[in-house]
Amino acid sequence: YPLELEQQSVETVHRAGPEGTLEVIVVDLPKSVRTVSRTEAIEWGLSREELFALGRRNLIERTTLQVHSVEVQAGIELMAFMGDAYYAASHALVLDQHLPGDLPHGALVGIPRRDVLLAHPIRNIGAADAIGSMLQAILHWHAEGPGSLSPVLYWYVAGEFITLTYTIKDDALDFTPPVEFLDMLKRLSDRASLS
Repeated sequence: YPLELEQQSVETVHRAGPEGTLEVIVVDLPKSVRTVSRTEAIEWGLSREELFALGRRNLIERTTLQVHSVEVQAGIELMAFMGDAYYAASHALVLDQHLPGDLPHGALVGIPRRDVLLAHPIRNIGAADAIGSMLQAILHWHAEGPGSLSPVLYWYVAGEFITLTYTIKDDALDFTPPVEFLDMLKRLSDRASLS
C-alpha cells in the first residue's frame, strides 16, 4: 500500500515496505480485499512477525505472476511481472523468489502500481542505459493507475531496497543515486572496457 494508508487508518497491521510504501496484512475475501485491524489480529494469537511471515508465504503459494520480458534497447531487457490485480507489486517483498540467484550487483526495481512489478537484473554496464527506460515505465504506470503505489526507482541488492533519487524539471532528468550505486556502475564500466 502507499504511505497514505497511515493517514486513513492507524488501526491496520502494517510495517514499512520499500520507501514510500507499507507492507500490510490483508484478508482476501471472495469479492473484496480488506485490511486487518490490530484488534482482530490479536485474536489470531500470532506474533507480528508470524503474521508477516504467514502473509508472505500465502503471497508465494496463492498468487501467480506472468513474466513479460521487453527489450527496450539492443541487449537491454526489462522484466514485467503481472497477472494479479492486487498482489503483483507485493511480490517485490519476495523478489528473491523471482530473480536469478546469481545477481551480485542486484537489480533495478519499480513498483508503480499494485498490478505491476518491474525489474532489470544488473549483469553489466547496460544497467546504466536501463535506468531511463525503467523510469519512463514507472512514471507512466504510476500516473496511469489505478492502484498507484510508488514512483520510486529502487536498487535491490543484498535483500534491501535502496532508493535511487531523481527529479524531473522541465523534462530534464536529474539522477542523484547514492555513491555505492555509482561505484558499482563504475566497476561494471571498468570491467566492460577491459573486455
